[in-house]
Amino acid sequence: WREGLFEIQDEGSQLVAQATLVTPGMTVVDLCAGSGGKTLALAAMMLDQGTIHATDLNASRLLDLKGRSRRRGLRSVHAHAWGQLPPQQADVVLVDAPCSGLGTLRRNPDLKFRQSAKSVEELTKKQAAILASAAKLVKNGGRLVYATCSILREENRDIVDAFNDY
Repeated sequence: WREGLFEIQDEGSQLVAQATLVTPGMTVVDLCAGSGGKTLALAAMMLDQGTIHATDLNASRLLDLKGRSRRRGLRSVHAHAWGQLPPQQADVVLVDAPCSGLGTLRRNPDLKFRQSAKSVEELTKKQAAILASAAKLVKNGGRLVYATCSILREENRDIVDAFNDY
């Protein structure tokens, strides 16, 4: 791990990365990259060939990504402050949106006490805004992948349906 030979990652995160269907040479935007687990999985799928622009609303989380990426010796990963992405369109844009996390209750049972109808409503507004921004980054014929770790319809199907109706 210290030598960058492997990373430990949740199966769900691996499945989200696989859903992007990235291939070497693509330009990818990981819009809610966090500490970079999915970004690193994308870089591995792309054989570190191409470009991955990673950003997150919480800039401090990108510090982990930078360190992890450096440890792996990746050249394809570029971390950017939120709103500072280069002006180009991507083959794939991944949005693993900030959410209630209610799909992780097995590992984090206290989450049910930290969420409310109001907090979920605030999150859905943020999710819809992020998804709308993400769509502008996808080039013609490209792919937009939206994911959450929530089990709530309002954070998943309702967001996608509203986006499709837009």
